[in-house]
Amino acid sequence: MAGIRWYPLKALRVQGEQCRSVALSLDGTLLAYGSDHGIIHVCQVADGTLLNVLTGPRTEVMSLAFSKDGTKLVSGWWDRTVRIWAVEPVQ
Repeated sequence: MAGIRWYPLKALRVQGEQCRSVALSLDGTLLAYGSDHGIIHVCQVADGTLLNVLTGPRTEVMSLAFSKDGTKLVSGWWDRTVRIWAVEPVQ
């Protein structure tokens, strides 16, 4: 597109499997990515630290999205199920 410059801000290496879907939290601090083996990794964008691994059915994670307030992560799976995950800081 004319008048817009695109450039990478950061590159994070995904762990283990192919990256099938991704979601970035609205505040830009969390990144979730899903695999084709039913695993969701959640990490910090700043340094790539893995925060959590979420598992569901052993099918592809087709879509991911954070809620506007950042308290939920929604995942859509190849087997036609949707899961809503709570995102809560642990003290």
